[in-house]
Amino acid sequence: MPSTRALRIDRERKEIELHDGARVAYDHLALTTGARVRKLDCKGASHDAVHYLRDLPDARRLVERTRTARRAVVVGGGYIGLEAAASLRQKGLDVTVVEAEARVLARVASPSISVIMQRAHTRHGVSLALGRKVVAIHNVADGVAVELDDGAWLSCDLVVVGIGVLPNTELAAGCGLEVASGIVVDACVRTSDPSIVAAGDCAAFVPYWSPAGRAACRIESVQNANDMARTAAASILGRSEHYRAVPWFWSDQCDLKLQMAGVSTGFNDFAVRGSVDEGKFSLFYFRDGRLLLWTASTGHKTTCSHASCSQPVRGQA
Repeated sequence: MPSTRALRIDRERKEIELHDGARVAYDHLALTTGARVRKLDCKGASHDAVHYLRDLPDARRLVERTRTARRAVVVGGGYIGLEAAASLRQKGLDVTVVEAEARVLARVASPSISVIMQRAHTRHGVSLALGRKVVAIHNVADGVAVELDDGAWLSCDLVVVGIGVLPNTELAAGCGLEVASGIVVDACVRTSDPSIVAAGDCAAFVPYWSPAGRAACRIESVQNANDMARTAAASILGRSEHYRAVPWFWSDQCDLKLQMAGVSTGFNDFAVRGSVDEGKFSLFYFRDGRLLLWTASTGHKTTCSHASCSQPVRGQA
C-alpha cells in the first residue's frame, strides 16, 4: 500500500486507522517503523547548506553540492560522520569533523579503535575538533560558517550532520505499548501486547549478553534489523525463538575496512594481533576472560589472514 500512512492502532478492535480514514484489520501486527535523523537544534540549522544522510535523495543532494564545494564541516564523529568525512576528503574537499565527545566513535567503539581511526583521518588530511559543540550556523560572504561553543568559526560551503537517529515510536506510544528509548520487546521481540512484534531501529531490547539488570537498548544496524525480523516472523507463526544473533558491523573509512563482531561494553582486557601501524590487525576484547568483541582492519581487503601475524599482545583496559 504505497503512499499510505498509518495514523493510529486500535488494539481493542485490532485495526489500523489510515490517513484516508480507511481501516485495516490484523491478527498479528509488526512494527518496523525505523528511525529518523536527529537534527541540529541551533540558530541557522535549517540553512540549505546543511545536509543529512538517511535516504537516497539525501545522498544525491549531497553529491550535487560537492560538485562546487571546496570546504566541508561534518558534525558528528560517529560512523556516519566519519564515513562522510572520508568520502568528502577523497573528493578533494577540506574537511573538519566536529565531535562533542573527547574522542571519535565514543558511543560505539573502544578507546583503542577511536585512536586508530583518529590517526587514520588526520593522516588523510581531515581536521578534528573534539570536545566541541555547534551553537550556530551563519551566512557569510563566501558560504556559511559553523560557530562552535569555544567561539571558533569554521567557514565552509556545506555542512553534513550525523548526530544519530530517533526511533519512530509514535504509533506504539499512541496505543499504549511500552516505550523506553524504543518500542520495548522481549526476547522473542514481542511488545507488551503479544499480538504485536517490533523489529529494527525502532525496537529496544535487553541483549542476551548484557549483565543482569541492564536497561533495554537499540542496535542500529542492517544485521540487527534482518535478524530481528526473522525472530519476529517466528513469533507470528507461533514459534518462540529467542533473539540470540551476534551483532556485527563494518565501516569503510579512508584506506581502512573495519569489521566487528560482538560488543565491547564492560571489557577489562584485550589482545592485539597484526600491525596497527600498517592497518592490518585484529583486536580481541575480553571481560573476565570471556571474548566480547572481535575487531579487524584489513586495509580494504576482503579477508584477513592471521598466519603471518605476531603472537597476541595483552593489555589492560
